[in-house]
Amino acid sequence: MKKLLFCILFLTSLVLNSCASFQGFPSDSETAESDFLVYRINLVEQPQLMLYDPVSNVHTQVLPDWDIGAFSFNINNRLAFSSPRDGDNNKIYIVDYPFTDNIPTEITHDTSSENYPLSWSPDGKYLLFASIQAHSKKLLLWDGKNVIEIYNYHEAVYEISWSPNNQLAFTDFYTFVFTEDYKGDSSEVFVWDGSRTVSVSQNPSGYDRYPAWSKDGQLAFQSERNGKYDIFVWDGTSKTKGIPDINTFINVAPNLEHSSYGLTWTPSGTLAFSAIGDSDTHAQIYEWDGNTITNISQNPLSNNGAQSWRDDGYWVFITPVSPKNNDIVIRDETNRTILTTNGYYAPAWSPNGLLMFCTIDPSGWVLSIWNDSEIIEIAHGDISAKWRNGAGVVCSFA
Repeated sequence: MKKLLFCILFLTSLVLNSCASFQGFPSDSETAESDFLVYRINLVEQPQLMLYDPVSNVHTQVLPDWDIGAFSFNINNRLAFSSPRDGDNNKIYIVDYPFTDNIPTEITHDTSSENYPLSWSPDGKYLLFASIQAHSKKLLLWDGKNVIEIYNYHEAVYEISWSPNNQLAFTDFYTFVFTEDYKGDSSEVFVWDGSRTVSVSQNPSGYDRYPAWSKDGQLAFQSERNGKYDIFVWDGTSKTKGIPDINTFINVAPNLEHSSYGLTWTPSGTLAFSAIGDSDTHAQIYEWDGNTITNISQNPLSNNGAQSWRDDGYWVFITPVSPKNNDIVIRDETNRTILTTNGYYAPAWSPNGLLMFCTIDPSGWVLSIWNDSEIIEIAHGDISAKWRNGAGVVCSFA
């Protein structure tokens, strides 16, 4: 069961045949708060990177003459992307909004490595990217001027989480094979604190995942030890010889069987996770307030997970039906169901509260947005998309 849940949800943790291209942008005064969306559509003839403005309903192709691969969009409307332009290997380039008035700037100069942007810090100060060479895989940070190396990883890095003060947490998969029969030997959660990178989970033979920072600097993660999955919370400060002090970790809900759905801190500071209790037949979403654990999904006939909140208390989760199908449930701050609709993988909230998600119609994948009143189809095709806050979706079975 856990293998199936992992495969359903792994694409959540990661990230236009009928779409017309137009020119035109909002004024400078509107730019900072606009819920811009950048998406990449894999067309047969040439992948295209598009900028979408939900207010004006305008789609604009970004750098049509460039071969753009992975990309990351930040809160300051700055775009990082990889491209093999001027060489055989992918380099990292940076370009600022509106993406048509200036030439992208290269920040990587090692022609022997393949480089891919991973994530911006919430304030846009740092860009995390991966650099893959013949015999090494490195995590690098660009601070706007300089590139620094922070970690040599094993097979793959996912599940990146930034703290409010720009500490970085991530999962390093020691072995990684993504198939429907997923098999992984071990993974570990690490933190870069601004000067050094250390293991938080300190469990190299186990299976540690899903780091998530709270607004007050606590770090939650899931940990498999001796065949049992638990959720631990580190206060973010207690250390012994520079390493997080495992004796201070809080074991959240040790009597529940935790599922592979990730962890989420709510706007009120509680921790939400998916688990199976003694009376549950399917995984439910539970909330921990530091003392009490409460089933908040109350949806006993389905598995539930991939929960996320927006600032006003509205929240969303999915109810997987099969590895390639699930419903999306939206609830308000009183936990009243507002909308249930068909969708695939985990949705993503924009900075201003729009919800982006993937659906399928007879023609294929559809990227859609819910704006509190209606669902609007944005683009059709095999798509990866990201908001300015880094939240994104991947509409693809690949």
